[in-house]
Amino acid sequence: MTEFYAAKAVAELKDYLEANLQAQLTIVETASGLSAGDLNAPDAYLDYPAPTDPRSPLVQVYEEGMDPMVQREGFWTVPCIVAFTYNGDANVGTDFVKLRRYLTALLFTVLKNPTLSGAVHACILTRCDAVQEVGGVSETRHHYVLFWNVQVFDRVTTV
Repeated sequence: MTEFYAAKAVAELKDYLEANLQAQLTIVETASGLSAGDLNAPDAYLDYPAPTDPRSPLVQVYEEGMDPMVQREGFWTVPCIVAFTYNGDANVGTDFVKLRRYLTALLFTVLKNPTLSGAVHACILTRCDAVQEVGGVSETRHHYVLFWNVQVFDRVTTV
């Protein structure tokens, strides 16, 4: 039942972001001199990859695989992706600044509490990548992909 570890890591990270990201967005808005609501709450938090989902902002959390750290003791690292998508307009420079503010909120939501309130052993950021797609003359779809190693510990008996 090793899929238990992947499911646990993804569910805990997604649920934690869903419960706490909005508060961090408000903090970033205030620190950046923005008006309340300038950084909209995500339309959805998904626990699977959905590259064609048009909603914006959108948070997708899913695993890349698993790595047994101390398998006999039930300690695993699950490399997880948090893919954030934001639809902007033709003003790519302004939209990218906004995307960075969303990134700041995403990062600090987890970095302030890397155990996700004790739900996991640790969330360790390993990399962030940015990608843009142009969808016609008036829309740009911005993506930030955050790579987290989520360490989970739980004894699972055999099936």
